Amino acid sequence: MATTPDFSRTPNLTEISSFNYDWRVYLYDGSNLIFGASNSLAYGHALEIQFSDTSYLCCPTEFYCPEFRLATGSELTKLVPYLDTSDDVGMIIDAESSNSTEKIPFLVCAG
Repeated sequence: MATTPDFSRTPNLTEISSFNYDWRVYLYDGSNLIFGASNSLAYGHALEIQFSDTSYLCCPTEFYCPEFRLATGSELTKLVPYLDTSDDVGMIIDAESSNSTEKIPFLVCAG
């Protein structure tokens, strides 16, 4: 059974990953990135993850059952060319997409 988010506080990455929601790029303006999620995106979204100063994005516009995590040391090494500053964070989203039910890693680098 899916976990219901506690909206009285900000959930951590493990909690966000446990929701098994459908996710969509809700807004991307070249810097600010917002992912929206819900049990059914046809009715809007109930949860958001926001990034600012996004310097690199490699993911489909919709993805499913994601596991959010920080990039490992070896993954960060591969991301170095995409990072704007040493303050940027590499986020990996292991998720299914409309093209694959196998989880594959998607990348976000943001400040």
